[in-house]
Amino acid sequence: MINIFIFTIFYVIFCSKCFGNTKTLNVLAITYDDSTESYSKFINEFNSYSEKNDLNIKLNLNLLTTTNSTFSSYDYGSLIETLFRNRSKKYELIFYDSSYSNVYAPYLLDIKNYIPKEHIEMYDEYILSQTCLYKDKIIGLPLLLEFSVLYSNEMLLNKYNKTIPKTWNELLETGKYILRKEKELNNTNLIGYNGLFENDDQGIMSIYEYIYSFRDSYELPFPEYTSQSTINALEMLKKIKNEISSDEIFHSGIDLIFEKIFDNTAIFLKFYMMPDLIPLITYKASTIPGVKEGISGSCICSFNLGINKYIDKENLISTIEAFKFLTSKELQKKLLKKNYTISSISSLYDDEEVCEVIDCELYKSIQYIGIPKDVGMRYDEYSEKLESYLYDFLYGNATAKDSLKKINDITKIYKISVDTKDSVIGLISLILISLISVIMLLSSLFLFKENYKPFFEYLSFDFWIITILGSIIILYSCYTEYGDLTVVKCHLKYLFLSLGLTLNLVPTLSKLIINFPEENKISNWINNYSRTFLLIFIMIDIIMNGLAYVFPFDVESNLIDGGENYLYCNMKNIFGIIMIYAVVIYKISVMALMLFLLFVEWNIQKYISDVRIIISTIYIDLLTIIIYIIFVYCHIKNYIINYLIKECIIFIISISNYVFLYGFRLIFAFLNKKNLKQLFINNINKKFINNETPFKTSIFTKIINYHNSTSAYYDNNNYFNSSNNNSTNN
Repeated sequence: MINIFIFTIFYVIFCSKCFGNTKTLNVLAITYDDSTESYSKFINEFNSYSEKNDLNIKLNLNLLTTTNSTFSSYDYGSLIETLFRNRSKKYELIFYDSSYSNVYAPYLLDIKNYIPKEHIEMYDEYILSQTCLYKDKIIGLPLLLEFSVLYSNEMLLNKYNKTIPKTWNELLETGKYILRKEKELNNTNLIGYNGLFENDDQGIMSIYEYIYSFRDSYELPFPEYTSQSTINALEMLKKIKNEISSDEIFHSGIDLIFEKIFDNTAIFLKFYMMPDLIPLITYKASTIPGVKEGISGSCICSFNLGINKYIDKENLISTIEAFKFLTSKELQKKLLKKNYTISSISSLYDDEEVCEVIDCELYKSIQYIGIPKDVGMRYDEYSEKLESYLYDFLYGNATAKDSLKKINDITKIYKISVDTKDSVIGLISLILISLISVIMLLSSLFLFKENYKPFFEYLSFDFWIITILGSIIILYSCYTEYGDLTVVKCHLKYLFLSLGLTLNLVPTLSKLIINFPEENKISNWINNYSRTFLLIFIMIDIIMNGLAYVFPFDVESNLIDGGENYLYCNMKNIFGIIMIYAVVIYKISVMALMLFLLFVEWNIQKYISDVRIIISTIYIDLLTIIIYIIFVYCHIKNYIINYLIKECIIFIISISNYVFLYGFRLIFAFLNKKNLKQLFINNINKKFINNETPFKTSIFTKIINYHNSTSAYYDNNNYFNSSNNNSTNN
């Protein structure tokens, strides 16, 4: 029985090998020309390997070209993305341009979870980080690497005893010299340098690698667009174009390159490294020149191999097997030796067998620079804008400084800061906020002066301090706009505004309730527990804003075409929006209650001036809050104006509340200083109690009667006595 069982197992395995169904995996690739050769070599190699090893896996190449589809280089980014968005399972493996890694990243598997670590680590770490890394995901491996080199006409250089240039100045001088000498020999078909600044991805690469070659030292990163190094780079580029080339030649593409390289009518040409072409031409490939010797720059681009995230599970193991073979060191070495590809496995350029065929020293001397992918927008949109602004300078009349400012503004996020590099508004605003808050704090010292106390009898000492603190907190909400905007800052701004208004208004609200013309339980309770009353409102603020934080803001970019981008807070969650508006409605309700009480107490003689000034505060607060809400939803194109409008509204709320609730009393005090002891003697109780028999009236009549009343139920001294006892009662 055991022998029969073992025989059966071997028979099944044998049949699956010999007669099993072959699994076909679809591979999608896109090429800008009609050539299938680059991809076909990889596909054919795997299919041969699969057949020899009885893997029963076959790769089927599906190639999109300019003949079977209509797309430009800028449409490329949307082609594969459309398939991904539809969760298509049609293709298991995807060849994709590394320029669009950020676009495709959400739809590709993180190969770290499927491919052995040692397999991934074969690849050059820097190249991998620039072409296949998205956040913490590795979304593919570079199968075909491309970078630019300088092709120098050795025949002409030798003729005039010149060497291959290592700096841009040498290239310019050598080009001018040879052009002049050849022109004397009536050779007018010769060009000095092609540039390759056309309207496609190659133009973008030319821009990046050229600017990178003007960094001050080898170790430094890509220069800032607005730096003097970059300005010098563009001015030198235009000089090269004007003196040894032309607009037409600089803007030309591949057709001109192949024409010139084969008829030998160019001194210098910049183009991709073409290993299979080197033996056929009289041009010597070298690193691109730099601002000084030892500095260069070549933009790397690769066609990566990735695995579709939506792949059928039954095809996953087979797909991983194919992926590992296509990206293996053995296959890369085999194709590299045949000049079919340029590999990203750096150890291959130390392999003697490989170096017998190719110039390994050239490959190892390339100073790579990757195209930035995290640009806050689609890469194709970004590249179109970048080219447009740079070409305004290169082929137009714009200055290098203006063009670079516009290029910098494509991705730069402007922010309010004390740094005056971009604007002095941040520093001025900081000084004003600090100065005003210090003045507010220092003004509280007058509460300790005996001759000023009669002017501050409306509230207790601690409530005046709290009122001033509220204005300062409202003012300090402006600080949340400084530096990088974060989710925490978004919520802090609303908390500061909410809490500041509470501290501003609730002490006055408590006094208005206490001053109600008729005795009631609420007035009695607040008169005895005024601090508890305030604490309740503070807790409501904290709880409501805390609940809003459960549904955090999104920090989004307001991208301004031709302007200065900035970040703003945007609440998208419906529950978060409800909580924010609940806070707003809560504040407006408090103000509405205060307006009602102010109407009721309008004619109380003792507080007649207080009531009229307080009502001004409420009206201003209501109006400014409405205006502020409107501007929150108006995304103004200029970040400075956007900041100024919103912060000016906050300044108005803070300062008007301070002035109308507290500051005006200081002015009266300065003008009318009083002797407190004499005032106390002259104001001994002159109150009387109205003992009229009550009679039934309507609510409206009662309100009118309250409005016409000239006295409050609690007199001033009674309030102060109870307020001063609150520390004991609360």
